Amino acid sequence: MTRKSLGGIVWRAGGTASLLAALLAGCSKKPPPPGRYENTSFLFRITVPTTWAKQENLGKEVPVRFISPRDGDNDPFRETIEVRVEKLPGGFDTKMHAKAWLDNMQAMYREMMVLQQETVTVGGGDKMERVLFVLPKPSAQTAKVIAYLGVKGTRGFVILCTTLPAAYDAYAKTFDQICRTFQAY
Repeated sequence: MTRKSLGGIVWRAGGTASLLAALLAGCSKKPPPPGRYENTSFLFRITVPTTWAKQENLGKEVPVRFISPRDGDNDPFRETIEVRVEKLPGGFDTKMHAKAWLDNMQAMYREMMVLQQETVTVGGGDKMERVLFVLPKPSAQTAKVIAYLGVKGTRGFVILCTTLPAAYDAYAKTFDQICRTFQAY
């Protein structure tokens, strides 16, 4: 090995190559994808289209809500994706969380109609319960909602995707693609 003195520091050729490799490895780290939102307080990430607006800190359990762009000048409703984080007792799993959440929703909204429920895999391989329901609102417009419910430790996550029934088919695939990027850590 050759030794060189550079400003009082002695370098060895092998050490220089190792240092250079380490520096280049740090530079090759990929930036997050466009639209990636990460919340380091509640420990989750989700990726949404960059055209969607973001509202943060909407209450102690609602760190973020994303709002779709208008579909034109006459668009009466902007679709939303809201992430809620709830503190759960120890021992809760995804199915228990989904059941408790649905029981609570049905007690508050007696007209609520569950249309479909299934287990899906989201980013990172975690399982979530996906529930599609209609929420009639007597004083406002009826909403069609997809809720993704999951658990990580003692945190219960609820991702609410809301649209009007007439626009559901246009947004269902987008909602699913976004929610499947969700990762709790």
